[in-house]
Amino acid sequence: MALSTVLEELIKASVADGVISEKERKVLYAKASAEGISADEIDIIIEGRLQQMQNAEEEKKPKVDKCPVCGEIIPAMSATCPNCGYVIDAKDSENFAVRGFMVEMEAELMLLRNGRVESPAKLEGMIRQGKALYGDNPRVKALILEIEDGIAKHKQEMEKKERERKAQITKKNLGCLVGTIVFSALMFVTSYQKKGPDEAFQVMGGAVIMCLMAYAFYFYRRINKK
Repeated sequence: MALSTVLEELIKASVADGVISEKERKVLYAKASAEGISADEIDIIIEGRLQQMQNAEEEKKPKVDKCPVCGEIIPAMSATCPNCGYVIDAKDSENFAVRGFMVEMEAELMLLRNGRVESPAKLEGMIRQGKALYGDNPRVKALILEIEDGIAKHKQEMEKKERERKAQITKKNLGCLVGTIVFSALMFVTSYQKKGPDEAFQVMGGAVIMCLMAYAFYFYRRINKK
């Protein structure tokens, strides 16, 4: 639909402040009618121009990681600047909260991968929170899947280390048992050759008791410690 230059200029002047007054609308209706354009058609054009202006204003808005008024860092989930009181609109506040939440999750995941966190309990709690608060956000969903995979690998690694630890404990305990048997046997043979079987059995019993006491008071704690 071609509009005359005069009508175009009238529309621009009327929507310049983002609001159409009744007087401005009547003038536009009159000019549009003279050009054979209905009131409904001119309403559609006006609303379209207003929407374009609103979209342009939204794109110009600065990110709210820092306050656009005073430059203060705005905490996640905050609706106002803690320094100057600047009010963040709901959409920007939500986006900023999502970014802050994701950064925190990524940092915790990095600690887990680097072996600086023994338990993934905090991440599991953050996953539940993320699903409850931002479950429809595709970026949060993707990050949660990555974290769940990281937690699964961490648990597998911890289970592997626990199996290896238990295997080492079993090996060391068997070594103590074999050492006790060998030591007792040597004591028995030596005593048997020198003093006969009765004395040999007594010496072997003493050797076994001594080995058991050494295990109970020294080796057990060292072998079974985590």
